[in-house]
Amino acid sequence: MLALKEGIHITVMAEVAQPSWDANLLAIPIPIRKGILGFRIFMIHQDDKEKMQAIKTLDDLKLLTTGSGSQWVVTAPLEQAGFSVVTGSNYDGLFGMLAKGRFQTFSRGIGEAYKEVALQKNNYSGIVVDENVLLHIPLAAFFYVSPKFPKLAERIKIGLLRLINNNTFDDLFYKYHCKDILQANLAGRKIFDIPNKAISQDQARFLVPNEFMFNPKQNFSEVCKQ
Repeated sequence: MLALKEGIHITVMAEVAQPSWDANLLAIPIPIRKGILGFRIFMIHQDDKEKMQAIKTLDDLKLLTTGSGSQWVVTAPLEQAGFSVVTGSNYDGLFGMLAKGRFQTFSRGIGEAYKEVALQKNNYSGIVVDENVLLHIPLAAFFYVSPKFPKLAERIKIGLLRLINNNTFDDLFYKYHCKDILQANLAGRKIFDIPNKAISQDQARFLVPNEFMFNPKQNFSEVCKQ
């Protein structure tokens, strides 16, 4: 953020919306990942499959301890919603903590979980992706631009809106996300929602309608048929 504010070595960066960035930089309030990062599926130890299958309510899910990075943007919303969160400062270490039972669930994005389980298979063969639950935490990733380059910010905003209006944006989005979306079998999951105070104000200033945002309940057979 400080490098962007200075505007010498970095002029633009994509980052999850957060108040300190909004206060110091030029935010372009168009969720460039359609909010998909906020739809979380869980890595678990294979011994806990039955516990996840038995979950019926959000309160049931909260009974399980969950792991998260100490500085991750999902941590505060999880804590504020009443989850028992065990934090770690090391990404790789969180897998070891899950394998050892330090916590029972480890939320990851739809596009992250299956890839990461595959990468960690040799080290932690007991870690699998739960197939029953989908947790939604509002997360919007924006382009942030150095305040020294307002014309660049305006150009990016206009370009993104053009891509959205002519459907090119969605074509590109689903080109890179369909495989993960289909693998996650969203239609077969129970969906729970928790708020995120950090971006509640951002949602009101989005430059796109609600229909633009990722909807796990939509029929993906058409958009992903290619």
